Amino acid sequence: MIIRRVNLARMVYNTNVSKGAIMAKKYEVTKLDDFLFTTDTQSYNVTLEVDSLEYINLNFGDSFSMRINYDSAENMENALRTARYFIQDQMIDNAGKDLKNSSQTPKDWNPNDPSNW
Repeated sequence: MIIRRVNLARMVYNTNVSKGAIMAKKYEVTKLDDFLFTTDTQSYNVTLEVDSLEYINLNFGDSFSMRINYDSAENMENALRTARYFIQDQMIDNAGKDLKNSSQTPKDWNPNDPSNW
């Protein structure tokens, strides 16, 4: 355990606010967003909050909540982005396969044809 001594001579207090008011303001929660999160089977009203201790609070309705720090949020963001890009690539590949297997061929595009305007 590390014990640090505070040099009281160097501490500066805001003279306009009492010490009790400073202590009361120490922990704050800022609500950032409310959105509907839908899975295959359920929907959740999600509340996103950030507190003054630098944690992110995700409340999934009354079902459950998660409290994560900045690093965990960044890891989750990167993982979800990777999964989203993977799904986008699959969709593009599947669209290409559908067109290749189709008996239809793309018609020639003529800029002078009024149906292309």
